[in-house]
Amino acid sequence: MAVTYADLRFAEIPLREIKVSEDLAETDAEDGDVMYENITGPNQPRVRTAPPAPPTGPDKYLRTGFWALVPLPTLILLLLSLLFLASTIGLTVTYIELSHQFHHLNWSLTQDLQRKEEELSAGKRNLERIWEEKEKMVQEKIHLNASLRECDRRSAGEREDLVWGINHLNTSLLECERRDKESTDKKKEAEERLKDLCPDDWILFGRKCLWFTNEKINWWKCDQYCKSEEGNLIVVQKNDLRLQDFLFNKTEDSWVGKEFNRNWYQRWKWPDQYENDWGKCWHIKDRNLKQESCSETKKCVCEKNLVHVSVKKYKSDDSPQLKLWGTSYHCWKND
Repeated sequence: MAVTYADLRFAEIPLREIKVSEDLAETDAEDGDVMYENITGPNQPRVRTAPPAPPTGPDKYLRTGFWALVPLPTLILLLLSLLFLASTIGLTVTYIELSHQFHHLNWSLTQDLQRKEEELSAGKRNLERIWEEKEKMVQEKIHLNASLRECDRRSAGEREDLVWGINHLNTSLLECERRDKESTDKKKEAEERLKDLCPDDWILFGRKCLWFTNEKINWWKCDQYCKSEEGNLIVVQKNDLRLQDFLFNKTEDSWVGKEFNRNWYQRWKWPDQYENDWGKCWHIKDRNLKQESCSETKKCVCEKNLVHVSVKKYKSDDSPQLKLWGTSYHCWKND
């Protein structure tokens, strides 16, 4: 079995012009490196292969592989194209990024501008509203000033009227005080004169003289006792609040009596406002008229009327007539 192998050794050999073929041996001897080729077969002689002729020009090197196929200008153009393509791609990427940033910035600026325009519009509306309110307040101020001037004018007139009214009222009050003093003085004089009309220990009240007992007895004894003093047991009408208040301040509980009925029967009876229950008598307590058994014991209040009447004849009648507190009386002479 035969094995084929080859030992290859390459070296950069400067290419020069070979003048004659005889110089090849000397050139190989000077270079020291040659290319050998193993050939199959044990006895086949080794053949030296001459290298290709170098390109024209002195001192030119041999180019191998891709570079041997591509001319130098084409390579330069290719490199320039690659550089241009890379630059174009970079510029395109930069343009895209800048365009994206520009669009984002433009969108942000548009949003800010719209927001600012809205704020400006709102501020303008607020300013218009404030201006309208200001105009309204100015009109209200003018109207208020006019109203205040009218009010001052009216107040001045009313003040004058009030001063006149106060002066007139003071004059009237002074006159009333003077008249009241005169009336009080006359009343005191009348009371002083009337005091002499009531017996000792009797109290003057209106047109009556009243006497209060300290002893508590039943109603019949009170009635008899008052008649023995030329008086009667006091009669209290339900609508006579002044007399009720006076009795409330003088006595806590006392009997009251009947009034004289001036009709044809000429008898004593309870006032019409009282409810007449058989076997019960009336008394006054805490300003209220109440019924109770006549046999109970209570204090007595007797009364006497102060009578001041004038008697005169009417027409040719010899019988005199008199009028006392709205009631007419006729008198006849007994034969």
